[in-house]
Amino acid sequence: MKDDDLINEMLKLGLNNEIGAGYPVLTEDHFFFQQVTEFMTGKTKWIGTVTDLLSEMNCEDICHTTAAKLLHKYGKTVLKRNGVTVKFMRTNRRRLVEFCHKGDGKSDRKRDSIVCDISDMFR
Repeated sequence: MKDDDLINEMLKLGLNNEIGAGYPVLTEDHFFFQQVTEFMTGKTKWIGTVTDLLSEMNCEDICHTTAAKLLHKYGKTVLKRNGVTVKFMRTNRRRLVEFCHKGDGKSDRKRDSIVCDISDMFR
């Protein structure tokens, strides 16, 4: 392999000699978004941490910090194109991600909503 070919291959992988050399290039074309879209197929809603998400998707190719950065930077725009909305929430101990999939648009809102009796909360 020629030096020019090696340099071009390194640039494709994001391995240049600048700051951040060796780190993956985080763009909206990252494979992670395709995996999230496939994961949400057939689901209307999912809530959990990024670590929970990676675990349920059986995704070992990406670490939780990279996945969180991708979701915060590009998630809302990239996933919205595929019918998946992203919302971020915090509890006192956890950072949660909520995905909602619109599906085919035929779902009944009353059926998909969670209904509970408020008196159950005070027992």
